[in-house]
Amino acid sequence: MQVDSLVAQIEMVKAGMGLAILPKASISTLISSGHLTEINVQKKTCSVIYRIYGRQSELSSSLKGIVDVIKDICNFEKHGQYIAERKPLSKKIVTSAAS
Repeated sequence: MQVDSLVAQIEMVKAGMGLAILPKASISTLISSGHLTEINVQKKTCSVIYRIYGRQSELSSSLKGIVDVIKDICNFEKHGQYIAERKPLSKKIVTSAAS
Protein backbone atom coordinates (compact mmCIF):
# COMPACT_ATOMS: atom_id res chain seq x y z
CA MET A 1 0.00 0.00 0.00
CA GLN A 2 1.26 3.47 -0.80
CA VAL A 3 0.31 6.29 1.58
CA ASP A 4 1.42 9.83 0.76
CA SER A 5 0.81 11.33 4.23
CA LEU A 6 3.63 11.06 6.78
CA VAL A 7 1.13 11.38 9.64
CA ALA A 8 -1.01 8.58 8.17
CA GLN A 9 2.07 6.36 7.76
CA ILE A 10 3.08 6.90 11.37
CA GLU A 11 -0.43 6.21 12.67
CA MET A 12 -0.74 3.04 10.56
CA VAL A 13 2.58 1.72 11.90
CA LYS A 14 1.54 2.59 15.47
CA ALA A 15 -1.70 0.66 14.88
CA GLY A 16 0.33 -2.40 13.89
CA MET A 17 -0.63 -2.29 10.21
CA GLY A 18 2.90 -2.82 8.93
CA LEU A 19 6.36 -1.31 8.58
CA ALA A 20 7.46 2.00 7.08
CA ILE A 21 10.66 3.83 6.26
CA LEU A 22 10.24 7.15 8.05
CA PRO A 23 12.43 10.19 8.75
CA LYS A 24 14.03 9.55 12.14
CA ALA A 25 13.61 13.19 13.16
CA SER A 26 9.84 12.86 12.87
CA ILE A 27 9.59 9.73 15.02
CA SER A 28 12.45 9.95 17.54
CA THR A 29 10.05 10.86 20.38
CA LEU A 30 7.81 7.90 19.50
CA ILE A 31 10.84 5.59 19.51
CA SER A 32 12.10 6.84 22.89
CA SER A 33 8.59 6.56 24.40
CA GLY A 34 8.24 2.98 23.14
CA HIS A 35 5.36 3.63 20.75
CA LEU A 36 7.54 2.63 17.77
CA THR A 37 10.50 0.29 17.45
CA GLU A 38 13.42 1.04 15.17
CA ILE A 39 14.58 -1.76 12.88
CA ASN A 40 18.01 -1.36 11.30
CA VAL A 41 18.24 -2.62 7.72
CA GLN A 42 21.33 -3.53 5.75
CA LYS A 43 20.15 -2.50 2.30
CA LYS A 44 20.14 1.21 1.51
CA THR A 45 16.92 2.61 0.12
CA CYS A 46 16.36 5.21 -2.56
CA SER A 47 15.19 8.68 -1.73
CA VAL A 48 12.07 10.33 -3.03
CA ILE A 49 12.94 13.55 -4.82
CA TYR A 50 10.28 16.19 -5.28
CA ARG A 51 10.38 19.18 -7.58
CA ILE A 52 7.42 21.57 -7.62
CA TYR A 53 6.71 24.05 -10.40
CA GLY A 54 3.95 26.64 -10.57
CA ARG A 55 1.67 26.39 -13.60
CA GLN A 56 3.31 29.51 -15.02
CA SER A 57 6.81 28.03 -14.73
CA GLU A 58 8.33 27.15 -18.09
CA LEU A 59 10.73 24.21 -18.18
CA SER A 60 13.85 24.53 -20.29
CA SER A 61 14.26 21.90 -23.03
CA SER A 62 17.17 20.32 -21.12
CA LEU A 63 15.10 20.08 -17.92
CA LYS A 64 12.19 18.57 -19.91
CA GLY A 65 14.65 15.95 -21.20
CA ILE A 66 15.82 15.14 -17.67
CA VAL A 67 12.21 14.84 -16.47
CA ASP A 68 11.44 12.46 -19.37
CA VAL A 69 14.46 10.27 -18.52
CA ILE A 70 13.45 10.16 -14.84
CA LYS A 71 9.87 9.29 -15.74
CA ASP A 72 11.12 6.45 -17.95
CA ILE A 73 13.55 5.11 -15.36
CA CYS A 74 10.98 5.34 -12.57
CA ASN A 75 8.16 3.76 -14.59
CA PHE A 76 7.64 0.92 -12.14
CA GLU A 77 4.74 -0.53 -14.12
CA LYS A 78 7.19 -1.10 -16.98
CA HIS A 79 9.61 -2.81 -14.58
CA GLY A 80 7.00 -5.14 -13.05
CA GLN A 81 6.01 -3.07 -10.03
CA TYR A 82 2.99 -0.82 -9.56
CA ILE A 83 3.07 2.76 -8.38
CA ALA A 84 0.13 5.15 -8.35
CA GLU A 85 0.37 8.35 -10.36
CA ARG A 86 0.47 11.47 -8.27
CA LYS A 87 -2.10 14.02 -9.33
CA PRO A 88 -1.05 17.68 -9.53
CA LEU A 89 -2.06 19.88 -6.64
CA SER A 90 -4.30 22.77 -7.53
CA LYS A 91 -2.26 25.41 -9.34
CA LYS A 92 0.93 23.34 -9.01
CA ILE A 93 2.49 20.48 -10.90
CA VAL A 94 4.24 17.88 -8.77
CA THR A 95 6.87 15.68 -10.35
CA SER A 96 8.31 12.88 -8.28
CA ALA A 97 10.82 10.11 -8.69
CA ALA A 98 10.16 7.33 -6.24
CA SER A 99 11.85 4.06 -5.52
